[in-house]
Amino acid sequence: MKISTPPFSFVFNTSTGHTGHMPRTPQLDLAAGQRFRAPDGIVWEILGHIRTYGGPPHFALMKLDDRLTKKVISVNALYDKRLFSFVK
Repeated sequence: MKISTPPFSFVFNTSTGHTGHMPRTPQLDLAAGQRFRAPDGIVWEILGHIRTYGGPPHFALMKLDDRLTKKVISVNALYDKRLFSFVK
């Protein structure tokens, strides 16, 4: 039996288990231009919502220091306090 995941799924395999797929109902009050800081100090800015089919919503992020570096991440990961913090 093959198990497939949605494209661009964001999951970390850690010694304590998986993070990224959290059992919560995130609020979708995210908008382009909002910024988040990763634990390594890198600031990422939301470019916009990415349409996915099934699973949690995803957003395109751009690295603030290098605007050519982009990634797609799930909203669950953005709301995970261990992975990102909101930059005011």
